[in-house]
Amino acid sequence: MYHSNLDFVDTVNELVRLYGYTLDRPQADPAAPPVKQSLVEYIADKCLQAVKSDDGRAEVLNYLEGRGIARKVVEHALNKRTLGLNTYCNSKEHNLGERGYGGPAVAFVVQGAADRGGGGDGAALHRAGHQWRAEKRKPGGKARLPLVQ
Repeated sequence: MYHSNLDFVDTVNELVRLYGYTLDRPQADPAAPPVKQSLVEYIADKCLQAVKSDDGRAEVLNYLEGRGIARKVVEHALNKRTLGLNTYCNSKEHNLGERGYGGPAVAFVVQGAADRGGGGDGAALHRAGHQWRAEKRKPGGKARLPLVQ
């Protein structure tokens, strides 16, 4: 898992493929109401979708490289889905350049306590001591992690 730089789900899928097994996946109950995303989950999904395009990836890469972060680190974080691009603009209430307008910005997607049912908001993640990192797994041993703010 760590050797191939895969997360748990990707590791299971790779083992299933390597050994020729089939994976029985639980079927969703069609009568069950759909699970509603929180606002934070919705925004994170939109940010991650924005970097699926070449233009979105290039914008994040160029911005962070310009801030002195190595391209390899940025590409790794993009591939691990821990970096996104927020493209929201509040043009109904604010003019371009005004506080609150928004606009393109790199989004650091923190995955931690919310993924385990810990509340789903950034404040809960902060209180729990979660920080952004390019890997979803916890660092082991003497790993060095670049912290970006």
